Amino acid sequence: MTTPLRVSMMRVSSKGGGAPSSQRPLLSGGSRSTTTTAAATRPWVLLCSRSSTSTTTINAAAVCAHATTTTATSSTTTTYVTTADKKKGRRKRLSPPRALQEPSSPPPPTTETTSQTTSLRDLPVLEPLGQGLARDIRRRFIPHLKSDYVDGFSLKTISAAGFLFCACLCVAAAFGASLGVRTGGAIGVTELILGTAFCGMVSALTVGQPVAIYGFGGAHLAFTSILYALSEWLNVAFLPMYSWIGLWTAGLLLAMTLTSVSNLVMYFTRFTDETFSALSASIFVFEAIRSVGKLFIAHGSADVAYLACLCALATYWVVTTLAGFRQGVLINERFRSIAADFAPLMGIVAGTAASIACLNLFGTQLPSLALPATGLSPTLPGRETWLIDIFECPVWLRWASFVPALFASLLLFMDQVITTRLVNSPDNPMRKGHGYHLDLLVVSVLCAICSLVGWPWVTAATLPSLSHVRALSEEDTETGELVSIRENRVSNFLIHFGMGASLLLLRPWLMQVPLSVFMGLFLYLGLSAARNNKFVQRIRLLFCDPTRYAQFKGQGIKRFWARVPPKISNKYTLMQLTCFGVLWTVKSASPWLGMAFPIIIALLVPARVFIGRFFEDSHLEVLDDCGDAIAVGRDLYNQEVNGGSTVSEAKHYP
Repeated sequence: MTTPLRVSMMRVSSKGGGAPSSQRPLLSGGSRSTTTTAAATRPWVLLCSRSSTSTTTINAAAVCAHATTTTATSSTTTTYVTTADKKKGRRKRLSPPRALQEPSSPPPPTTETTSQTTSLRDLPVLEPLGQGLARDIRRRFIPHLKSDYVDGFSLKTISAAGFLFCACLCVAAAFGASLGVRTGGAIGVTELILGTAFCGMVSALTVGQPVAIYGFGGAHLAFTSILYALSEWLNVAFLPMYSWIGLWTAGLLLAMTLTSVSNLVMYFTRFTDETFSALSASIFVFEAIRSVGKLFIAHGSADVAYLACLCALATYWVVTTLAGFRQGVLINERFRSIAADFAPLMGIVAGTAASIACLNLFGTQLPSLALPATGLSPTLPGRETWLIDIFECPVWLRWASFVPALFASLLLFMDQVITTRLVNSPDNPMRKGHGYHLDLLVVSVLCAICSLVGWPWVTAATLPSLSHVRALSEEDTETGELVSIRENRVSNFLIHFGMGASLLLLRPWLMQVPLSVFMGLFLYLGLSAARNNKFVQRIRLLFCDPTRYAQFKGQGIKRFWARVPPKISNKYTLMQLTCFGVLWTVKSASPWLGMAFPIIIALLVPARVFIGRFFEDSHLEVLDDCGDAIAVGRDLYNQEVNGGSTVSEAKHYP
């Protein structure tokens, strides 16, 4: 009588990553067995035994296409036993597994083996005309429209609006002053504040992700400066050329919206997000230090420079201290929460009071916020109306403006989708979903309007948006991680409505606020965003003894040194730091080289695909939240567009 064989089959990863063998599923449903040397080199291992005490490994070539086919002895009867049958003490004859029926067929591909064959040519992106936009409206805008307003009526919303009103006004005033110098007064503080206020109110009511704050950023400042230098080189009027470039850009963004180019965001990873976020944070910190440092050169009196520096540092200290109350022990939790929510506003009040005290005690007047004295007229002398005469531009230049519009549309697209993706990050527990296509449609319409009246182009601004997320969030007092976010449209609208009203109602008070106070707030925004950036946290590990990694504190930093060898983590960080250095160098280079700045941002995506070739997927899952970026992106595309199921867990996608 033949003794039936007990057969079980397990999946063994061909790479170093993946689940341990004790946790891998047994496709036949049988009991688990320990693997031998053959399991480490062959993807499918067949384990057989004639009794419970003896185990024999059959050649894996019987179930692998790349090995020599062998067969079992004909006199042996094979019985497949399920786990349930084994518990009941009976054996049941089943059909053999598919792998045994077709030994010449290779096993189905997994996310581990896909990374060896995928390439950028495999990206599915485009959809039929308007399909992605209709999906965003149907899934995000209409179902949550009522709750977006109802959830906005709370004390946290008011505090967030007060904080971001000061922060966004600070950003607009600082960038407006710099832009006015770089464009010869064609676009100044008035244009930037009015443009940001108008676009912010419209976007708060219409976009798919209302938590994102729309405004002007450092990348926009650099690109607009390049366009002004181009107009001087061509000896043409800047504003008409700017209008034509903006109209072409709006048309290109509209075409991207209708063809669902925003699906490219599915192939972005934490690598792209955090590199761009670190760049934005660095720009804020650099501008704050540079603005205060200029006072030591511009003013003959050292008292003004030193007092301005102390005022900026005092503002930063007050804001940071009050914001840290949330994890403190004073009084009660409600008091600490209110103090943390209003920390930036209280910092501005404290800094302004300190500057007034300096004026009364020492007679030292600190430079204040520069705003037009009266009216809402354009900044450029001699310009009487807001509407620009676009036909003043030569015919050849109207068509030639298409070339710089290609770069401008790429810049606005990348800035928009990266910022909204950062807002929709898995670190931020959003409940209502996203609307990338709808967001890009709003940006294209606003770009056309701003181009016709000489206002700067705006997109979702990285640092204010992330600050808005944290201002609307509830944190775990022990870990510091976000547990909930009050998603609404009210706070966003109030922020930009206040900015527009400030030019009319709050002008005398705003002109009393020293510029150094806003620079202190700049410093806080930049450093607070950098502290929550995993890329910046990993940079700290470069300068630390690996045996002392356990002493580091920070949101999620433990997983880098606990799950990835230090050499691997540092190697990945150095590669990402190189990409960041290239971005900063191109941004700070001459205007003509700076024209390529949007292209460098876009190249972060293929750069991540290339870098992934030097790391195991198991390590990339920790460092970048996904192994094969293209394979995961294709799964996400299938889930997002076709409603299919994903093969791999895409934790990096919002």
